[in-house]
Amino acid sequence: MNKNFKNLYNEFSLLSSIEKFFCCFPFFAILGSAFVNLFYLVIIIFAIIQFLKKNIRIKLSINIILFILIPYLIILSSYFLSDYKNFSSFMRSLLSFKFFILPLIFLIFIKNKFFFKILSFNVAIIIFFLSFDLIFQYFVGYDIFGIKQEYPHRLSGFLGNEYVAGSFLSLFCVYFFLEFNQRINNFKNYTYLMLFFIFFLVVIAITGERLALLRYVFFSFFLFIFFLDTFKKKIISFIIFFIVISNFFIFNHSFKVRVYEALFFAGINDKIIEFMPNYSGLKNNDLSNSPWFSHWKAAYFIFKDNKLSGVGLKNFREACKESKYQKQNILNQTGGSCTTHPHNLYMEILSELGLIGIGYLFAIIIYFIHILLNDYLKPYKRKYSLILASIILFSLIPTLPAGSIFSSYNGGIHFFIIGSYLVLRKENRYEN
Repeated sequence: MNKNFKNLYNEFSLLSSIEKFFCCFPFFAILGSAFVNLFYLVIIIFAIIQFLKKNIRIKLSINIILFILIPYLIILSSYFLSDYKNFSSFMRSLLSFKFFILPLIFLIFIKNKFFFKILSFNVAIIIFFLSFDLIFQYFVGYDIFGIKQEYPHRLSGFLGNEYVAGSFLSLFCVYFFLEFNQRINNFKNYTYLMLFFIFFLVVIAITGERLALLRYVFFSFFLFIFFLDTFKKKIISFIIFFIVISNFFIFNHSFKVRVYEALFFAGINDKIIEFMPNYSGLKNNDLSNSPWFSHWKAAYFIFKDNKLSGVGLKNFREACKESKYQKQNILNQTGGSCTTHPHNLYMEILSELGLIGIGYLFAIIIYFIHILLNDYLKPYKRKYSLILASIILFSLIPTLPAGSIFSSYNGGIHFFIIGSYLVLRKENRYEN
């Protein structure tokens, strides 16, 4: 054990200063939005200093134009064409540049072959600590720091009133699995893989975060297909997965309630009324009555009035206050459609950046799918970069509720993952 830690320390010492700081991102992310913003600020300043110190020059390539300058120009033009111009809106548009510049900084400065190993180690420290804290809270009612479970069927651990523990685990566990035994080619390693997989599946499920669980399930399919080296292991893994999730639904009350609640909002099943008295008297047989759909309807009507460029980045929260955009839902008959964002990537882009923004998004999606197909069809599949790409691909599913892609927390983590994916794909780090 001491030898392993010594090797890890030696590998860490080989990283550049900026690579070491990048490896600390999980610690910033677990502390919340303010610390994610701090990370972005420091890393950009760090990069500028390195550019000046080492006289690094960036050529104006087609990739920089397509993936940095064009989206940023779309955001700025949307602000100037919007009717919701104010200082805070301008600053939100201006600061969104941080998201597009981070993948470029990744590609320029992440060079060391030990980078992902160190990043994975840091991730492992956090996700296991958070997981055991959540398990403690699940059984005792409060976590190891004394933070009580405030809402039934939801857990947050030491994150307190930030109910993103499941999201954090579902986003960052991919780094743990990337580094966990580069080749699962014997029974012992495969057994460990499945134990870790089941462990995180159960922990994410008890948080009550449905979207996080769906993301983990989606990622798991990529994990089984590309990680495992035999058809037998793939089949066994899928069988284990279905057994675990089925038993969890049968025997775990909180998980069952969260599933029935989602089905109720989707207009599929009303059994939630048996478990939650506050839903008694309500009946929903139509998805259009759900809280999610009311946000999407509001976003659509905002788009109809601002077709070309939308209302400006993160201005849905301002536009939806107008009475004409207030839409009823099953839980709020007076109009509960106004919130910080529409809870859907496509409706967010459509309402805030208009046809120009959604057109650009579709172009990027087509390009991304083209890259994935090329990687999959190669004689040697880039299986590790494909697994990481599954997180990006999941966020592009059009029918799912989603956090704002330009929020400090959700956007900050996703653009970090995009940068990681680009480096993995470029370096072909784990492949033969």
